[in-house]
Amino acid sequence: MKEVRKTIKCKLIGLTKRKRELLNREYDNFQHWLETGEDRGVYSAYKQDAKWLYNKAKRMKGVPIRKDLIDIQRRDTKIAEYWARIRVKGVRGVVKVALAHQPFNFEEWEVCESLLIRRDDDFYLYVTVKKEVELKEEYSSIIAIDIGARWAAVSVARHRSKPKFYGKRVRELRGKYFWLRRKLGREKKLRAIKKIGHKERRIVNDGLHKIAKEIVDEAERHNAIIAIGDLKGIRSNKRRGRMANRKVECHPIN
Repeated sequence: MKEVRKTIKCKLIGLTKRKRELLNREYDNFQHWLETGEDRGVYSAYKQDAKWLYNKAKRMKGVPIRKDLIDIQRRDTKIAEYWARIRVKGVRGVVKVALAHQPFNFEEWEVCESLLIRRDDDFYLYVTVKKEVELKEEYSSIIAIDIGARWAAVSVARHRSKPKFYGKRVRELRGKYFWLRRKLGREKKLRAIKKIGHKERRIVNDGLHKIAKEIVDEAERHNAIIAIGDLKGIRSNKRRGRMANRKVECHPIN
């Protein structure tokens, strides 16, 4: 048996004006406390969590929530299948929020710590989950994956004769936004750079998630084990490393 962990990105949807105000207040007060040490009103347990997840919380500009403070339940409403209960300072009980995410069954996993993130006036809950899985001892095939600067991934497999190339669209998008940021930088439009950066990350992340899912689905169909190539060679070459970062890098939170 092996413990497997993954992070599910959930957008908070259908927020009422009151709920949005409460989440904004908690988020702003927590960031202020994290940066200055001054408490303007933060749920006490979140400050304790920050000591545990201090570097991660500060780097990602989020509010860490340990597993005993987050409650995710299936409600199957018209708005969403799953809802979360989030605690905020000065509110008796919890704030109930609907979650939108890719198909996922939370009942089959143990919910661990989470991170509440605000991006472009929207809130996201990054939920870490884990479970024990039984490792297979025999496979019918193997899929070897290599990651480089030109393609997000290239795979070869025992059960097919030709390699597969992934990420043409991702590469085009990264190149487009790279030159757009450079143009806006020359024009000193810093707000516009930040705005398109968030949009770029969302689009690129979605593309990379689809590539990963396609590879995993193929492995399941052919009972194949996935082997990922050694990436040290990319990082050792500074120029090539920068190219790889610009063209295929995924920023899961920022």
